[in-house]
Amino acid sequence: MNSKTLLPTPTFVNRWGFVFLPAAIALALLWLPFGFSIIGLIEEWDVLGLFTLYDPFFWVTSDGPLAAHRLRPLTVAPHALAYMLDPDSFIWWHILLMGSLLTKAIAGGLIGWWLTESKRWSTILGLMVVFFPADTMQLSFRAFHINWAISLSLLAVALAAYSFTLPIAWKRGLTIVIATVFAMLATFAYEAALTFAAAPFLLLYARVGLRASISEIKNHAAVTAIWVTGALINVAYLIYAIRSGDTYQEALVSPNTQSQALDKLKMVIGVGYGRSLFGGWIDAVLIGWYEYRSRLYLVASGTIIGVALWQCSKHRIDLDATSESSAPKVSLYRIALVALILIALGYLPFAVSMPHLYTSQRTFLGATAGAALLTVSFFIAVSRRSSGVAIGLALLAITVAFAGQLFQFEHYRRLSQQQQTILNDVVRSVPPMSAHQTLLIIDEREELNDVWMLQDRLTRALTYLYDRPFNAPVICTAKGLVWQAAGADGRLGTCSATDNGWALFNAGAFDGAKATPARVLERSSTIVLTLRANGSTTTTVSAQNLADYRRQLINGHSALSERYRSVVARPSWPLHLVQFNEPTGGSTFNWQFGRWWGLDTPTRGAGWGVGGWTPSQRKLPVWYSIAWKIQPEATLEFELLPDARLYELSARIPYMVPPTTSSTIHINVNGHPIDLQWSDGQHVRAEVPAEALRVGVNVITFISPVTSTPPALSFQLDWITLQPAQSVAH
Repeated sequence: MNSKTLLPTPTFVNRWGFVFLPAAIALALLWLPFGFSIIGLIEEWDVLGLFTLYDPFFWVTSDGPLAAHRLRPLTVAPHALAYMLDPDSFIWWHILLMGSLLTKAIAGGLIGWWLTESKRWSTILGLMVVFFPADTMQLSFRAFHINWAISLSLLAVALAAYSFTLPIAWKRGLTIVIATVFAMLATFAYEAALTFAAAPFLLLYARVGLRASISEIKNHAAVTAIWVTGALINVAYLIYAIRSGDTYQEALVSPNTQSQALDKLKMVIGVGYGRSLFGGWIDAVLIGWYEYRSRLYLVASGTIIGVALWQCSKHRIDLDATSESSAPKVSLYRIALVALILIALGYLPFAVSMPHLYTSQRTFLGATAGAALLTVSFFIAVSRRSSGVAIGLALLAITVAFAGQLFQFEHYRRLSQQQQTILNDVVRSVPPMSAHQTLLIIDEREELNDVWMLQDRLTRALTYLYDRPFNAPVICTAKGLVWQAAGADGRLGTCSATDNGWALFNAGAFDGAKATPARVLERSSTIVLTLRANGSTTTTVSAQNLADYRRQLINGHSALSERYRSVVARPSWPLHLVQFNEPTGGSTFNWQFGRWWGLDTPTRGAGWGVGGWTPSQRKLPVWYSIAWKIQPEATLEFELLPDARLYELSARIPYMVPPTTSSTIHINVNGHPIDLQWSDGQHVRAEVPAEALRVGVNVITFISPVTSTPPALSFQLDWITLQPAQSVAH
């Protein structure tokens, strides 16, 4: 008896394993070095805070929480399901996220088989749909609902396409009904998914041509009617929701002049197609080159995925199926044209909002299917000349794309780890407070001033962790005592210690003869927590109360204890691999507000606005990060292990606003003033003596005037470096 008799391959796996097995293996390899290390980062804390206050809900209504998001009433359905399965950890969030990506791969594989009748290219299409290196938010739970919406949409499109070619009537009917339900659910979760309604007809054209596709649509009028009816129901709901009150989407849309509309169209073409065709691949290649310390796991993963692809695509689906060698050659021109249209349909919904055109967060998730299809059509074209070259290119592309996704996972793991450190310091130092108490955080680390570092979400995060309403903490930086609460004009206020507690002043409060505090914190009702720059904490909670509380926190079984252990103080993943270069801690300091488009780096410092991205005029589709200096004094803090020699500081300041000029900008390092030398209107250099640097935390301070009228602006900073002078290339 041979091994095949002892271990027979299930018929279903033998026939359809190519659709899901390689993708499942690839996703397992993606998660293996990180485990369940990513937690909530931004909007996720809002959702968890609302679930804590109102209990989990699946459908957004006009009179309930998140009413402004009622255009997408199922937007928090995945979050609610994960919360109900386990409210005290993010494990089910990860499982459901993996499920959405596997669903996306299955949908891509089914579409590929329907178009090409090739298991090899179907499998590659399924992998490319998941790992295509264009969007930078796929592995963040910010995209939880979007991933599920796109996955269900693609699965619906695949099933709808099959319903046009299934020979048995009842199977056609059942398939199109299921497809329509999936499509409706997807659009209820994310309204931009409505653009996928045109995809089955486009794919039909790609498969059989214009005349034949029109004939198929006429011959299967019931299939068409059911699919279109589902889309019309979604449209009707959108109209109803828009007319029933203000929505989140309305705040993003502004009236456009003809020139503004033309600018947006140029952005859609340049950015949408630029990123989908070139920019994503450029970033993935550069990430694989610059960010990896070791590529051993990457190469091993690429090899395993390649073996899985080969094993799953070498057999025919059944004895009667057409072999790949004799399968009809589908028109690659039609596939390429349809792919380009699908890219546009996936990206166009974001054209109504200019801010979305300047980010790669979420905006390319819908366009990825078209981009992946276009890429695979190129491989098929190459295979008609050389099958070996085509397969080699495809495996190389999958490995490069996988490298980008591994780094994206690492990026969000680092952000999660930073947030966990902050939340751990808060939760273990502050017992549950009464309704009349306020938490004042003195942030010597200058970390709680970034959208990725709980700046506006700390209240909701603590509401979830403490499992009770939590009064909004007051955050003040130690240097300059800046109150991290922006006024209506976007400017930050100040904090001032008094004999009885603390006084908080809005920006500009000291312009007059007498300042009136916007808020006063009484010492008796305020818990003061200081986050020290060296990583330690101090609190005004008594030592005995703190010891008793920490004992309960570590050993208790309350929701607070469970969430603290599972979310905040979770042990390190035992299989974690060190694959990437560490961003800080060496003998040099290289700073950008983000190195790769969409993967923002939280600013450790004060006095900077929200980081943004702008395209390089000479290197499209390459983007670089910038941030405005918005306070008279701004700082950047960093770890350094300096050499005992002269250092050189270099920076690029691409834009200044009067009264700021090159002569009014001053920089000091750890309090040591340095002489600036401007080589042109943007680049500045300076020598930094060795005695100005220290082991550990260093601070670069920028001093310049800001505009007197809001918003307060001084200059934009692109990048800054500090390194030994002899290593600088002149």
